[in-house]
Amino acid sequence: MDFYIFFFKKNVKFLFYFFIIFSCKSYANGGDCVIETTQTTTINSDCYGFGLITTQNYDITINSGVSLIDADYVLEIGWPLNATVTNNGTITALVEKAIWVNNASISEIVNSGTIDTVNGAIFLNNSTISTLNNSGTINASSSYAIQNSASSLISSLTNSLSGRISAYNLTIENNLSTISSVVNYGQISAGAGTAIYQYGGALTTLNNLGSITSITGAIYNDGGSSIGELTNSGTISASANTAIQNLNGSILSSLENTSSGTIQSTTNSGIYNENAVISNLTNAGSISSLYAAIDNRAGATITTLSNTGTLESQTSGYADIYNVGTIITLNNSQGALLSDTLTFSGALPTNYNIIINTTSNYGKVEFLLSSGVMNFGIHSTSTVSAGTYSSIISGISYASSFSSTTGTSSIGGKTYNWTLTNPAATSWDLTLSPSSPSTADTQTSIQAIKGQLQGNLNSLTAGANFANMNTYDCNFFDSKGGCFSFGNRYTDVQSPSMQTNSFVATGGYKIDDHFRIAGFIDQNLNYNMASNIDVENKGPLMGLIGVWNQNVNQLGWQVKVANAYQSKDASIKRSVTGTSEAGSGKTDIDSQSYVAELSYNYAATSSLLLRPYMALRYALVKQEGYTETGVDYPLTYNSIRDRSKTALVGLKVKKQLTDKVVAKGSVGLEHDLSHKTDNLEVSGVSGLTSESFTNKLDKTRPVASVGADYYIDPTQRLSATAFYQELPFASTKARTLYFNYMLAF
Repeated sequence: MDFYIFFFKKNVKFLFYFFIIFSCKSYANGGDCVIETTQTTTINSDCYGFGLITTQNYDITINSGVSLIDADYVLEIGWPLNATVTNNGTITALVEKAIWVNNASISEIVNSGTIDTVNGAIFLNNSTISTLNNSGTINASSSYAIQNSASSLISSLTNSLSGRISAYNLTIENNLSTISSVVNYGQISAGAGTAIYQYGGALTTLNNLGSITSITGAIYNDGGSSIGELTNSGTISASANTAIQNLNGSILSSLENTSSGTIQSTTNSGIYNENAVISNLTNAGSISSLYAAIDNRAGATITTLSNTGTLESQTSGYADIYNVGTIITLNNSQGALLSDTLTFSGALPTNYNIIINTTSNYGKVEFLLSSGVMNFGIHSTSTVSAGTYSSIISGISYASSFSSTTGTSSIGGKTYNWTLTNPAATSWDLTLSPSSPSTADTQTSIQAIKGQLQGNLNSLTAGANFANMNTYDCNFFDSKGGCFSFGNRYTDVQSPSMQTNSFVATGGYKIDDHFRIAGFIDQNLNYNMASNIDVENKGPLMGLIGVWNQNVNQLGWQVKVANAYQSKDASIKRSVTGTSEAGSGKTDIDSQSYVAELSYNYAATSSLLLRPYMALRYALVKQEGYTETGVDYPLTYNSIRDRSKTALVGLKVKKQLTDKVVAKGSVGLEHDLSHKTDNLEVSGVSGLTSESFTNKLDKTRPVASVGADYYIDPTQRLSATAFYQELPFASTKARTLYFNYMLAF
C-alpha cells in the first residue's frame, strides 16, 4: 500500500493569507498536492503545494496546464532529493518562496513552465542543486528570481534560448555561496536592480550568448567575490549604471568579450573596476558607454587588457579608457580610422603594445592628461613589414614618457629594429627595419639544415642500393623469353625519420640461354621527409640491368651490370633560431649509381643454392645550389656532390621448402674505398663557416635481406623481401619491404 504524505502549510500567520488561499480554491481542484514517496509522481491537477521532509528518490513532474499556488513555500525541500523535479505548469507563491531548498539537496530542477513569486522564486539556504535548467519563466516581482545563499552550491545553471529569468530588483543573487557554471542563451533581466549579483560568492564560469540586462548593473561582483571566466558573445547592458562592476576586493580572472559580444551602458561605464582585480580583459567586440568604456578606479588593477574590437566613449571629451588605478599591459589594434583612435586618460599603462594587422590597419592611441612612463612594444601576433606607421601615438610631448624609443622585436620569424619619432609636437610615428641576424644564430640554423640534407642523401642512396641488389631483376621467363613484374616498395630511413612508398614495375627479356636484360621504374607514391624538406613525388627512380650466366640453368659464374638514376625537385626550409630568419628555397637533387657484380651459384644440396658474390659500385648524388627567397637576408647555398666507390662482398642463399615455396636471404658487407662529399658553403651573413658532411661517416656497413617466393603456377610468382642496410651518414639505418607479382611469358 502506497504511503502518502499530506503536507499542510504551517506558516500562514495572518488571516489575509487564509483569505488569499480561500480565494484560490475556485481553480485549485483537490486541495493540497499528493506526493508518493515510493515512485515517480506526476501532478495532473491544480493544488496548493507540498513539502518534502524525508528522503525522496523518485522524480516529480508537474504537467502542463497545472497550477500550484500557495502563500509561500509552494515546494519545500528539506531533505536530500536524489531526483528531478520537472515543472511544465505554473508554480506561484503569493508572498514568499516558490521553491525553497533548505539544508537539503536536489539532483535537478527542470522548468519549461512558470515559477513566479514576490521574493525568491528558487531559494537555496545551505543547500545544493546539481543542475538547474530553465526554458520557461522564473520571475520575482520584487527580488531574487534565484537566490543562492548561506554556503549553497548550484553546480550548473542553464537558461535556454526560450528561457527568461527576471526580477524587479536582484535577479540572480550568489551570497557567500558558489555557482560552478552559468550558461545563458535566453534573457536574464532586472527591472530596477542587478541581473547577476555576487557578494562574497564564487562563480566559476559565466558564458552569455543571450542577453543580461538591468537598469543599475547587469553583473555586480562585490565584497571579495570571484568570477573565474566570464565570456560574452551576446549582450550585457545597463541603462542607468555600469554594465559590469568589479568592487571591493573582488577578482575577475578572465573577462572575454568576443567578436559578437556587446557590453554597453547608456549612462555610466561599460566596465567599472574599483579596489579589485581583473586579470585578463579581452575585447574583440564592442564595449561602449556614455562615459568611459572601461573605468579603472583607485586601488584597482587590470593585469592585461587586449583590445582588437572597439572601445567607445559616446561623450565628447571623455576617454574610452579612464585609469587612476593600474593597468600593467595594454594591447591595442583599434585605430584604423582617424575617428576610431583609442583614447586613454590617466596613469599610463606599464606596457603598451601596438597590434599591426596591415600597413594601413594598426592600433592608434591618444593619451589625454596622462602621467607616468610606459614600455612600448609590438605585439607578437602582428603582421608587419618594413616601413613607417604614422601617428600610432598622440598626446605625448616628451620622449621621457617612454622607457625607450628604440628596440628590437621578433615577429613572424623575423627580427625588426623599431624606432619611435615625433615629427609633430605630440604625435609619434613607428619605423620598422629588418634586423641583421647574428652570425652564431644563423650558423646554428644551417647546422640543423645540414642534418636534414644528410638524411635526404641517405634516403636517395637507400632507394638506389635496394634497386641494385638483384631485387629489381626480372629473371622469370616462359617460351617467349619475356618477364614482367609490378609491386610496392616501402622504405623507412631513421635519423631523421624519412619514409618513401613507391610503385615498382620491372620488365625483362632473355636474349639467349646466356644473356638477358631488364629495366625498372620506381615511382614514389608518397615521400615523407624531415619537417623542413619537401621532395616532390615526380621523377621516378629508373635503371637498366644486363646479366651473363655461364650455364643455362644459371649455375656457375654470373656477371651482372646495373645502373639507377633519379632526379627530384626539393623545397628546403630553414627554421628560426634566435635572431636568424626563416628562409626557404628550391633546388634539384640527382642521384645515379653503377654496379658490376661477379657471383658464383652452386647447389650445396638438391634444394639449397648458395651464391657468394663480390661487387663494385660507384654512386653520385648531387644537390644543386640555390638562394633563399622571401627573406630580408637570404642565404645562398653551394652545390653539393656526394661521390663514393664501394666494394661489396656477401652470400645469397635460396632454399626450396616445397614445390611452390622458396625461401631466400642474403648477408654482406660494403666498404667505401673512397667517399668524398663537398662541404656545405653558405653566404649571405658575414662570418659564416662551412659545414662538413663527412665528420660522421660510417665507411663499413652491413647489409642483409630475407624473403620468400611463392609459385602460383609455372608462369606466375609472388615475392616478398625485407632488406636491411646501414647508410654512410651518421650511422643511419634503413629498412625496406618489397612485395611484387611476376609473370613469365
